[in-house]
Amino acid sequence: MDWDLKPPTAAQQSYATVVATKLGVGVPTEARHSRFHMAMFLEKYAPRLKERNDGIDPSKSTDDSQTI
Repeated sequence: MDWDLKPPTAAQQSYATVVATKLGVGVPTEARHSRFHMAMFLEKYAPRLKERNDGIDPSKSTDDSQTI
């Protein structure tokens, strides 16, 4: 079976629960049943949690090319 058609791993599920709880978002139903959708959820939200924990405002651009 292709990896993306398999259910999420226990580690993915645990991490997604932590990320979702800390960010106040829900884990989509598709992500709870598909490794591919879980990977997409984590790809979207895990960096937001890291930025939040690092004290970076994710709504601000981090593009330094415009800084003089």
